[in-house]
Parts: sequence; C-alpha cells; structure tokens
Amino acid sequence: MPVQENNIKPKIYLDTSVISALFDTRTPERLDHTKTAWERLKDCEVFIDLNRYL
Repeated sequence: MPVQENNIKPKIYLDTSVISALFDTRTPERLDHTKTAWERLKDCEVFIDLNRYL
C-alpha cells in the first residue's frame, strides 16, 4: 500500500489472527501471504485490540 499523496498513512486494524498466522506452518501459502502483508504494514498506521487480553 503506497502512502497517500497527503502523506497520511492508511489506518489498518490488525486482527490477532494475522499475527498468529506468522507462526502457522500448516499452510505455506497462508504463511507467505502473511509475511508479504506484514512487510507492507510499515506503510500503514496499525492498530490492534489489546482489550481482549486484559
């Protein structure tokens, strides 16, 4: 995702299942897609919900 012209990064809610997919080796294709998406997160403002763990 490229940064928008006004330099505002897109806001992304990252579900915890995306994080856990980084360690799920059962489905190599899912792991590859997750790694690619993870690398692109630097271009976004990322949010996760920590309340579900409190």
